[in-house]
Amino acid sequence: MAEAAAAESEPQKSKKKLFVIIGIVVVALLIGGGAAFFLLGGDEASPEEAAETVKSPALYQTINDPIITTYNYKDRDRFMQVTFSVMARNQVVLDAVVLHMPTIRNRLISELGKMDFEQMQTDSGRLAILDTSKTVINTVLTNEGVEGEVEQVLFQNLVLQ
Repeated sequence: MAEAAAAESEPQKSKKKLFVIIGIVVVALLIGGGAAFFLLGGDEASPEEAAETVKSPALYQTINDPIITTYNYKDRDRFMQVTFSVMARNQVVLDAVVLHMPTIRNRLISELGKMDFEQMQTDSGRLAILDTSKTVINTVLTNEGVEGEVEQVLFQNLVLQ
């Protein structure tokens, strides 16, 4: 009788092991599926949102004539000469930069001439030159009713003397 009870309990142990293994596999598959869903972006963006996230290629326009400003620093005359390129993602914006270049040059000379000469010699000062230039250019474009803006202003040449 003891042998009969042992023979019956062995298949029950095997069934329990089988159910435990199947349970672990199912849980692992659910966790893996959930992780894949989360990591692969389970929420699909609408076509309009997808179109907004795709950027147009960068387009560049060089401002060939240098911007020259003068400074009085430590009782000596100093000057800055800078040549820029601008980057936008719309040709209309670049065409507007060329069209309104006289106003942009005038405002750049005025605004850059107000900057501290000693500060401009530092990394943060050079970044301030680019930031001020971008702000000036985009302000002129906005005032002229141009839709879009210049995304970046890049140095082509910078001389502080």
